[in-house]
Amino acid sequence: MGISRAEVKTSTMTRRTFLKKMLAGAFLVQGATVLGVSYPIFLEPIWLDVTHVPLRFPHLPPDLEGLRIVQFSDVHIGPYVRTSYLRGVARTLRRLQGDLIVFTGDMVTRNEHMDPERGRLFAGLRARLGVWGVLGNHDHWANAEKVQDFIEEHTSIRILRNEHVALRVGESTLWIVGVDDAWVGADNPDRAFAGVPEDAFRLVLMHEPDVADWLPSTRWTLQLSGHSHGGQVRLPLIGPPMLPYLGRKYDMGLYRVKKGWLYTNRGIGVITPPVRFRCRPEITVITLHSKKG
Repeated sequence: MGISRAEVKTSTMTRRTFLKKMLAGAFLVQGATVLGVSYPIFLEPIWLDVTHVPLRFPHLPPDLEGLRIVQFSDVHIGPYVRTSYLRGVARTLRRLQGDLIVFTGDMVTRNEHMDPERGRLFAGLRARLGVWGVLGNHDHWANAEKVQDFIEEHTSIRILRNEHVALRVGESTLWIVGVDDAWVGADNPDRAFAGVPEDAFRLVLMHEPDVADWLPSTRWTLQLSGHSHGGQVRLPLIGPPMLPYLGRKYDMGLYRVKKGWLYTNRGIGVITPPVRFRCRPEITVITLHSKKG
């Protein structure tokens, strides 16, 4: 008994459909592979996240109610960070209109990366209480004095190295304490906090977050840090495969430490390997509130 013409047509169409599906599947697999490789290298490292963090304090001075602190960290000017991306970061920092802007270290990766063109992208940062910062371990490895001069010449950031500044806000005072880098042994908390009242609101800028465990709880109210980059890669169920010294305990986000708060920013740039996965670059906006508010 022979095969009918209809059966031949059905069989032909089935093979044709099968081949089309196989071809489409091959393209999908190839596309997914390309996207999977491209995403952590080219896409996520420039997908900037703005994280809003409201914080409440039981004894917040009245004139600090609603104060907005904009934090950025770990710019890592170097071969892995594009000028166009940094231009967008600077534009976002200006747009957020913080009352205070703070930078928590690692402007460059190496000493040959002090590029005036990229530095000047941050020259237009303005805030009514100023733009303040500290150095990180890479800044010290690149030559701390030269990096500080580079930052203060080409950007709006004033660097604090084991020193503090008292900012009047109405009838209240905000104390900013900048502790120099701990990894290289440049930190001197006694010098940085000398003369700062213990009952004052003390905002501490410290590149490495884990140093929070070293500082007496009477010395700080809010610590802002960077350094860890959040690990750059955070695998499902595993977390970050690698974290740096002094950035392993408080590696990302908000923590209650002793009597104060600590926030670790994920950073703007990357170091080797220059990838990010499930760990977007970050600008943080912290708004201060009283417990009663």
